[in-house]
Amino acid sequence: MQNLTGRKIVNLFIGNPGMGKSVLCTSVSGRQFVSGISLGVGLTAKFDQAVVGKAGPLLGQIVADSPGLDDICAKRNAALEIEHALKQDAHYKIFFVGMLVNGRVTPSDMATIEVVMRALPKNTPFYVIINQVGSDQEMKFVQSGECLKFFQHYKPHHIYAIPRLPEIASQSNAVFPQTILSEVEKFILGCPPSNKIEQQDVGKIETDEEKWAKLREEYEKAIKAAQAAAQKAAQDAAEANRLLAIALQPPPPQPQPQPHHAPRPQPPHPCGQPCKRGGKKHGCTGHGCARSPVSWYPHDQHLCANHNSFAAWPHY
Repeated sequence: MQNLTGRKIVNLFIGNPGMGKSVLCTSVSGRQFVSGISLGVGLTAKFDQAVVGKAGPLLGQIVADSPGLDDICAKRNAALEIEHALKQDAHYKIFFVGMLVNGRVTPSDMATIEVVMRALPKNTPFYVIINQVGSDQEMKFVQSGECLKFFQHYKPHHIYAIPRLPEIASQSNAVFPQTILSEVEKFILGCPPSNKIEQQDVGKIETDEEKWAKLREEYEKAIKAAQAAAQKAAQDAAEANRLLAIALQPPPPQPQPQPHHAPRPQPPHPCGQPCKRGGKKHGCTGHGCARSPVSWYPHDQHLCANHNSFAAWPHY
């Protein structure tokens, strides 16, 4: 079926088990896709699709759900179903659905993206939806595009985050609230579809477990390296900010130099003669004509200020 633009557009949701693909398909299409909690294996075992019949921006487009690819019990079957979903001679919008674990994209999700994109024509656009984002920090991590550094060989054209919704987390066959659904539909509508993918354009999706293990290991190392680089960059930025803050601080007040005072001029000596008690015996070089405090000392003696006191007389 063609949508209003005259092209057959398939919105294909791919991901690992438990990522919320079926809830997305149910919410967007208006038709129930099986969803809920399943232990060990994914609930979706076969490719399933529906035409959006409800009024809205995606009217007439196809919404397709696919089995979880990294399912140890049914990997090959899931790969065949995804290949089948991609062989509809249509224009595709391919959405990989994943979740953050400990604030990072998982190696399993990265491996899923790589093995599927290897099977498609080069430069086929794809998009990533991070579901159940739980914190403001994780939401900023996705919306800022910082998480794109974890994508090595294939990078999404756009990435979108859906917040965690506790009210539907444990429900079977749940749907998004209208406020969330409107934003999701707006995002899907704004993603350009691929060129038409013919059946012969789709290759085989890798399912060899040894190759998958090696691919996951490579992404694990790459993710750890990217995290270490991001941590180092954050530390360098913090140190640079610290040094900048120090540089911008006003200099401490410097002690003001004390004004230089010229020596106080001594008043001229009244007579200009040396102290009579000076000389070699007492070593006095002062001058003065101070009068003696003792009445019996001759008043005509010339005494300096140091010797014109009663304490000076015991020397005699």
